[in-house]
Amino acid sequence: MNLTKFNATSLPKRCARISINPIARSPRFLNFLEDEALARIRLAVSFAIMQGLATQAAKSNDAGENSV
Repeated sequence: MNLTKFNATSLPKRCARISINPIARSPRFLNFLEDEALARIRLAVSFAIMQGLATQAAKSNDAGENSV
């Protein structure tokens, strides 16, 4: 295992560099969550539409068979 040695002067610099970006990363993460939520909503709506179409098609097929 290759571990980097930290000394008293490099550690604060590394920690500062790592902690600078959390705010910059937050919008990307929030956008990801929003996209994920919207994708789930779109999927649920698509399934509901397809179910409605299937139900309507079954009703129209039943009505067509009864009228003949």
